[in-house]
Order: sequence, then C-alpha cells, then structure tokens
Amino acid sequence: MDKFRTIYVLASVCLMSALFSCGGGGGSGDSGPAPIDVEVGADTTDLAAPLARAGVEQLAISGDVVTLNGSASTDPQGGVLQYAWIQTLGDAVALTGASSSAATFTAPSVEPGGATLVFKLTVTDRDAKTGYDLITVHVDPLPSLDPSVVIDAVETQKPGDVVVLSASHSVDPQGGDLIYAWSQLDGTPVVLEGTDS
Repeated sequence: MDKFRTIYVLASVCLMSALFSCGGGGGSGDSGPAPIDVEVGADTTDLAAPLARAGVEQLAISGDVVTLNGSASTDPQGGVLQYAWIQTLGDAVALTGASSSAATFTAPSVEPGGATLVFKLTVTDRDAKTGYDLITVHVDPLPSLDPSVVIDAVETQKPGDVVVLSASHSVDPQGGDLIYAWSQLDGTPVVLEGTDS
C-alpha cells in the first residue's frame, strides 16, 4: 500500500510539472506561468556591532579639567554613532557633553592617597546595535605647598609709638585659611598683642 502511494505522488508531481511547462494545458497560447517579482531585503542579522574606544588611562590632579574622548569609536557599516558616557566608579562628578563623542569633568578634591574614577562609553549605530568600553582616570591631590608669608613694611617709629605688624597679604596656595603666630626673635623685648592674628 505504501509503495502504491509513493508511485501516485510521483505521478501527480510529474503531471503538475507538465501542465506548468505547457501553459496549464489550456491551449491559450501562453508560454508558461507569469513571472513573479520577489523583492529581497538586506539581511542585517549578521552586521557587526560598533566598536567603542574610550581612550587610554589618564592621570589628573584635583581641579584639572579632564576630557574623555571616544572619537576613535567606529561603525563597520560606516554609519553615524550615538554616544553615551556614564560614571561607574569613584566620587561622583558632573559630566559635560555626556551624549557627545567627547565629555569633560573637573577632577574632584581627593584624600592624600588619591582616587580612581571609572567611566563607561556606549556607542549605538543606526541598527540599534551597541558596543561599550571603559576608561580609568586616576586623580591625585594638589601638591602640598608651603604658604607664602608676606609682612608689610613698617616705617621707623619713635619711642612710645604703637607699631602695627600686618601679614594680611600672606596666602595659602591651596586656598585654605591661615593660622598666625607672631614672636620676637631679637632686640629689646616688647609686649606683643594679638600674636595669633
């Protein structure tokens, strides 16, 4: 019975093939079935994802303006990329231009041991495929500099005059507050008032 079915199916296929080849057997003069136009779209399933390049590690000092540059990122299809920078580690900083190829921020004040900041760059192509890369920025504190002491000049005074000593133009390179301490090193001893101002 199965052998009979196989022969029947083969015969049916051959008959249909013959009908198509001669125009359906109707004698209408057609040479065959009308051609069918098939539009084949581009297959994007195998297109490579974009390649993100966030740059090499950087070293900064507190107060520096740091630039994160992802312009070396590429799209294998040559399309335009969208950029997105975010911070993933370290003291939070304000990123400027986080949606452009180059973002900037000001390095924060850090403890003497320094700090490490990590940023992630994500690039997206026109097919919504993405790629990402990380960059590390090491931040060191400002170098410790001694304050600059400036004592204003004092004119010659007569015995009994009140002499004012001023160091108000002294500065701290780090911008901090100064603590003052006056003392006499030589000469006839005098009584100093306001030695801590």
